[in-house]
Amino acid sequence: MAFPFRLAGRAADIASMIPRQDTGEWSVPASLADSTMDRMVEKAAWVREGATGAGRDPAAVELNTMVFKVAVCPDVAARRRALALEAGVTESALADSTLFLTGTAPEVRARLLEYRQRVGLSYFSLFDPGDAQIDYLAEHVVQPLVSGAS
Repeated sequence: MAFPFRLAGRAADIASMIPRQDTGEWSVPASLADSTMDRMVEKAAWVREGATGAGRDPAAVELNTMVFKVAVCPDVAARRRALALEAGVTESALADSTLFLTGTAPEVRARLLEYRQRVGLSYFSLFDPGDAQIDYLAEHVVQPLVSGAS
């Protein structure tokens, strides 16, 4: 499993660290174990090993992942439960997966900063969160991060 990440570290400008699919079919429950914070830390370490081994600056390789579902709002508990039920996973598994970005705006800002600090993720690809969610993210998550608020 480490080989593709080390190869990315040796040769790529961007390493996309998306969850592995064992069957070739998209399955959120099957992807959860490969999208936890600890697993992302491990994948990032492999990318950095590859970069270092190739004489590259590991910090020069941008790290990306995908977010399957976004639910950022002031009262997120009901939406989080619904997402977990819809995906067929527990709420705690959902909370520890990069596939889901859920919480209040301050919680999501803290989570993104944690991903940045622990993993080195510099950007996230969002699966069609919808215009209203994009607007909310821009105003309540991204703008405060850009301006230095937490």
